[in-house]
Amino acid sequence: MRAWLAATAALMIVTAPSFLAEAASLGEGGSRGPWLARFSASGGQCPKLCVEWFDGCNNCSCGRGRIDVCTQHICFGRKRARCLRWGF
Repeated sequence: MRAWLAATAALMIVTAPSFLAEAASLGEGGSRGPWLARFSASGGQCPKLCVEWFDGCNNCSCGRGRIDVCTQHICFGRKRARCLRWGF
């Protein structure tokens, strides 16, 4: 178990530099932090009638065409942004 933990920690240290600057700035940028501006659709906008948005990394809830709140995962790769749930 210790060997596995040591190997995992070493891997995290090796891969960390690519996102350390983002992780270090989590507290900056107001109450929502820089993640909302950096990773959301069109600067905080959701498609009209979309109530749950996936921005390629985080899941967000939407209201009145704007992103309300998002998870704050540190992502190693981006996926296609899309609406997960529509409200009609």
